[in-house]
Amino acid sequence: MRKMLGFVTGALQLPVRNGTLGARLCRRSDSTTALKLLDDVLKGEQHFLAEQSFRKEPGAVYVVATPIGNMEDFTLRGLRVLRGVDAVCMEDTVHSGIMFNRVFGKRDPSQTFIHFAHANWARATPQILRRVARGEAIAVIADAGTPCISDPGWQIIDICLQKGVKVIPIPGATAATAALSVAGCSSQMYSFFGLISNQKKKLKKRSFKLIQQCDEAIVLYESKHRLVKTLEILSKMRGFENRPVTVTKR
Repeated sequence: MRKMLGFVTGALQLPVRNGTLGARLCRRSDSTTALKLLDDVLKGEQHFLAEQSFRKEPGAVYVVATPIGNMEDFTLRGLRVLRGVDAVCMEDTVHSGIMFNRVFGKRDPSQTFIHFAHANWARATPQILRRVARGEAIAVIADAGTPCISDPGWQIIDICLQKGVKVIPIPGATAATAALSVAGCSSQMYSFFGLISNQKKKLKKRSFKLIQQCDEAIVLYESKHRLVKTLEILSKMRGFENRPVTVTKR
């Protein structure tokens, strides 16, 4: 079985030092606007799926995946949910507000945006609980990809589950699985370590120790500024000298 170390990163080019780590680069196409087809589908003009209107569940929290670099990554179900819920909980109201304008046009004034991040999730949670108690439907989104996967928000979901709130996943784009799909390695088992450079020193040291023990495929997120340094650290680990690497950009 081939061993594969997978990265999802913003870097476009990877300098390979001394040939110790081979790298294959996968690029994605970009889209500046959502497909008109999606708009047609949502309006029920060209596709039978449009007949399935979104029926929101009162008091439910929807965890909705958003695009990871291409607006066409949106699922039809995700679009319907985001258009139909009473409020949307998001990491960055400016970033996601722009996305909403691109997809839906003019914002629905009756829909509330709730801001949360690593630092203030505890402040946003009571508002979410009050709203679901009134029977409102809430969506949780990340800046890109599936919420709570190496992103803030899992604490909100944890508390909602403890309070008996119904939580519904709306699947879609995830950078980790997208990278694995083009890595050319067995992904029947893999280990995911998230954005390793954001971890505290003690946790990062523990992560590298665990990585060294992994025989299965490994998926890491890394910033383009730290990518080469992280690869150099890994290349010096025992057993990693000739381990192939796939670098992808979301």
